[in-house]
Amino acid sequence: MLHSLFRLTLLFYALFNSLGSLPVFVALLKKFSFRKQQRIILRECIFALLTLILFITFGQGFFRLLEISLPAFQLTGGILLGSLAINMMKALPSQEETFDQYEDEPIFYPLAFPVITGPATITSTLGHMEEGIFPKELVLGAIVLAWGFSLITLFFSSSINRLFGKMGLLALERLFGISLALMAGNLMLKAISTAFNIGYYVMA
Repeated sequence: MLHSLFRLTLLFYALFNSLGSLPVFVALLKKFSFRKQQRIILRECIFALLTLILFITFGQGFFRLLEISLPAFQLTGGILLGSLAINMMKALPSQEETFDQYEDEPIFYPLAFPVITGPATITSTLGHMEEGIFPKELVLGAIVLAWGFSLITLFFSSSINRLFGKMGLLALERLFGISLALMAGNLMLKAISTAFNIGYYVMA
């Protein structure tokens, strides 16, 4: 149980991609005071968690109404996860000028969504809830833990950014990208196995 919780927490922490998002947070919040930055980070992380919980609570029923199957969840989640992983592995040092268009305090967009909680996070979470390999309580616990670790990471965004530098954060982001790529392949193999009933099973 603890091993599964650890693996799921690591997966969701990688999906939240707080380390890879540090340059975005630093660039968007640099003009605010430290206390203001902390309040914005806390608020945006809460928005992100609430968005994810909203999809978990109502998303399954909505997609069942549309007759979207588990393999569809898994395959789509794998594709989105793979796309995110490729972007992370190909990541270049962030250019702060990219975010000059955001002159006002960011509210919900783009930090809460899609930076913290994006399509890959939502789809992967719904896939884990739907397939039933892990108890839903375990998945929810892993999400909350990963969210907590991500919040702590973002709280120290300025310090971590100074400690590792752009290239250090880039290396960490690419490392997470490799892990996510492997998880994406695993998820797509599960989808194919389930859809075509070929008797192939991949451990979660």
